[in-house]
Amino acid sequence: RTPPTPVSAALVIALVNRRKISVIHCHGMICAVIGRFLKACLNKRVVISIHAVYGWLYNLKGNRLLPRFLKWVLQGADVVLALSDASRRELVEMGLNQNQTDTFTYWVDQSTFHPMDKSECRRSTGIRNKFTVLFVGRMIAVKGVETLLAVAKDMPDIQFVFAGDGPLASTVETESALHENIICAGRVDNRDLPAHYNSADVICVPSQYEEGFGRVILEALSCGLP
Repeated sequence: RTPPTPVSAALVIALVNRRKISVIHCHGMICAVIGRFLKACLNKRVVISIHAVYGWLYNLKGNRLLPRFLKWVLQGADVVLALSDASRRELVEMGLNQNQTDTFTYWVDQSTFHPMDKSECRRSTGIRNKFTVLFVGRMIAVKGVETLLAVAKDMPDIQFVFAGDGPLASTVETESALHENIICAGRVDNRDLPAHYNSADVICVPSQYEEGFGRVILEALSCGLP
């Protein structure tokens, strides 16, 4: 996955090329805020794609100002796209017009994510020839990293590989140094992910919230990994 364009750069690009732009497509709430103001300034149509409605937008109990602001941002778009029907229903319950919302489908490139020889993949990734549970994602609490670490410590005969980066990466590294069956693969480039999927025996997505639509699951299944 390529790094996102900095918001400031995207803003400058939009302003410089305003005569060539007919639609502004914003991915995520941070970009959506910029899109809301660009719509007002440039009078352009704005489409917002929301990638994790429940996990971020609705877990704001006790905070009255932020939900109102986010609702204002989303209502200013011409179309708001959600990852699932459930997320779309939440948007409508939030106050958006039914005709203003729609769903989009995640996809993966199956010429990249496909079944490969497990032995060769384990050699390339350095993963030992043991039953392996794989975690791929942001190393943050709501993704269930600490929960899976606790499970790994109780199951020393099974190998647990954690691929990703985030605030809990140092915690995973510490546990990896203490427990032989815990491996911290760190941040893995998107082009190297298929080898990791094909090195494992099962993918685990222990999220502590209701995922909008886990892309990791699509990638794993495309590699033949349950």
